[in-house]
Amino acid sequence: MTGAVANAKAKLTEIAANENVAGAVDTAKGKFSEVANNEHVVGVVGTAKEKIGEFAANENVVNAVGAAKTKIDEIAAKLSGR
Repeated sequence: MTGAVANAKAKLTEIAANENVAGAVDTAKGKFSEVANNEHVVGVVGTAKEKIGEFAANENVVNAVGAAKTKIDEIAAKLSGR
């Protein structure tokens, strides 16, 4: 098995050093940066964060979370024999 592992490592090293692979990785990194810096994407992310904040602050959500926590505490107390 050691020979197979060594061969696999050598192959991976070869692939990583391949000029085309290196170029493709750089291109992918560039594309990710472009997407991350795209004004529309930034706007969508900002809107999503805002919506999540609104949802978390929603009174019904807060009450539902509180009720769920209370129920969990009740069940935990019953299970522990309190």
